[in-house]
Amino acid sequence: AAVLVVDDEEPVRSFIARLLDRAGYRVLEAPDGEQALALARTEPEAIGVLLTDVMMPGIKGPELARQVRAIIPAVHVILMTGYAAEELNRERDELEGVLLYKPVSSADLLRTIETCVATSA
Repeated sequence: AAVLVVDDEEPVRSFIARLLDRAGYRVLEAPDGEQALALARTEPEAIGVLLTDVMMPGIKGPELARQVRAIIPAVHVILMTGYAAEELNRERDELEGVLLYKPVSSADLLRTIETCVATSA
């Protein structure tokens, strides 16, 4: 299953995409929620994990996750944020997702994705 990586910061997105690609994952990238939703609609059977930044222009991460889950009910959601806020923990609980705080180490990111992929296999 592919990992859909959504982050409006290109260096962050490309770093994560390269990391996942080297670890053997198929990676789809989107710079914003609109493009992420377009990918979810065109390749719903391919996407197993949604890895999205929380704060982005346009559709924010939690809302994007809700909309992607409407298209792909079994998708695993991983939210990434540079903010530490109670509100985000509430969002994560509502979404049944994982919340990672930036900067996240490569090892932690890969471990989190491996866990998601393992539970969907």
